Amino acid sequence: MSVTEISCMGVKPFLDVMNEGTPEGQVLLKAWNTIIAAPEGPRRIYWGLEMEDLTKIWTFFDWNSIEDHEKFAASFQSVSPQSLRYKTTEVIITYFPSSISKTQRNGRVLEIQSLIERNKNSWNQELAVSYGWGVENDFPLMGGGEGQTASVLVILIGSNEDVTQMYSGTTASENIMELIQTMEGLIESTRHHLVVRSLGKGL
Repeated sequence: MSVTEISCMGVKPFLDVMNEGTPEGQVLLKAWNTIIAAPEGPRRIYWGLEMEDLTKIWTFFDWNSIEDHEKFAASFQSVSPQSLRYKTTEVIITYFPSSISKTQRNGRVLEIQSLIERNKNSWNQELAVSYGWGVENDFPLMGGGEGQTASVLVILIGSNEDVTQMYSGTTASENIMELIQTMEGLIESTRHHLVVRSLGKGL
């Protein structure tokens, strides 16, 4: 089963890491090329600065399987989410108790699937929604207390609208946020807007 690893790192304010013409931009690009070229490396990498906080860079690593990821991690000491291939991507992270059961997880996914099915004709056609549960159940709770962890359901909304329009919220994101707020067991949810770039094997 394909898997997408999500990473969020801090960036010093005076570093222009998205500009390949700067030394720091070259360092970042070289790092991603090295990872992509590794035998057990991911198939594709997407990255972008968070529009709400430009000191954070988000990265999405697409792996063919969790086993490939583990092999890479040991040696290096999928279908890509379609929503990452759009002009802008909204990342919605929802936090649930670490003890949430498989049945409850499936229930939350069915709620999202049902919402998409009901609204797909009214939402902007230039839009894609991807979603999935984190493999681990001890994901650090953003803004939570020290050591506070949770299970996470991540929803990605890709759109060809510009960043200003994405800030105001697409109809899809507002519908999804309304649904999320009614989900049983929800601890917290956060929203982040990105303009992503990508690298892939053979590209």
